[in-house]
Amino acid sequence: MGFTDNLKEEIKSGKFTIYGQWVGLISGLILIIFGVVYIFSSLLVWAVISITAGVIVLFLEIPLFIKIFRTGERFEGFLNIFENNYFRASLYCGFAVANMLSCIQYVSSLIIGGVLLAISGICYALAGLKHQDRTTSKLTGGDGITGFATMV
Repeated sequence: MGFTDNLKEEIKSGKFTIYGQWVGLISGLILIIFGVVYIFSSLLVWAVISITAGVIVLFLEIPLFIKIFRTGERFEGFLNIFENNYFRASLYCGFAVANMLSCIQYVSSLIIGGVLLAISGICYALAGLKHQDRTTSKLTGGDGITGFATMV
């Protein structure tokens, strides 16, 4: 099975946690990219918030990062709080609100990350409402890599 076949299968799966993971990954990358772009502008505070949120999102969505980039037990404990779909949805929606508040100063492309975080939060909330267990995408390593990351 190729990349596109796996992607089609995941889109048809109806699992909102996978949708939330993909949108979360995209939003994490966008948050970091636009945060770096705006770091030397008048949006310094919002850029730092954006970069921080992006890094947290990437660590949440790719558990192998915790083992690759050795983090402390406190940070891992913080991330473990958000294994529940509802907690993850609330975190993402909180990050989305924080990013959208950057528009108070002036409208910038940081709002894209906020919108994507809101969509990801909605996906995780829907997964919680439908009582779907948290599953990860096969394309990002799947549950096998999650198990490996916790064993190492």
